[in-house]
Amino acid sequence: DDGIDDLVIGAHYETSEGLMAGAVYVFYGPLSGSSLSLLAADHKLTGQSDGDGAGWDVALMDADDDGADDLAIGAPYESTVGSESGAVYVLYGPLGSGDAPLADADLILTGEAAGDRAGYSVDGAGDVSDDGADDLVVGAPYEDTSGSDAGAVYLLLGPLGSGEETLADADL
Repeated sequence: DDGIDDLVIGAHYETSEGLMAGAVYVFYGPLSGSSLSLLAADHKLTGQSDGDGAGWDVALMDADDDGADDLAIGAPYESTVGSESGAVYVLYGPLGSGDAPLADADLILTGEAAGDRAGYSVDGAGDVSDDGADDLVVGAPYEDTSGSDAGAVYLLLGPLGSGEETLADADL
């Protein structure tokens, strides 16, 4: 939140917290030079357990409507609800530095059922409800409500809260 663009890199096969737990690297700008090492990241956010795939997709938006960018991180293979139900972690900015587990995210959105792979895609949708707050879209390509692996898109109207919620409670 210093007015200078930053760089966010998802590494869904990263293994420091478990086999393919995944991680997201944040580099605060301004950036210079012709190459960067992930070891030089200002902030590293790590998946919770083996196979989560955290960092599969990332999005920036103002999820809590405080004027600072926030970070949404998809982990489509996370399995809290059921095998590969998926999750999205939302961290409210400004972010800190150093290493941090995604289990400490401000908001954790879990998929509805095993196999949904929620968080395969995440996007700051802008203000689709025209209320002045950014909204979040989450894709779950293998969700089964309309048929086997028909998929679903969840819309969460901002500002978002905190804690843990299921995508079954999405606004649309």
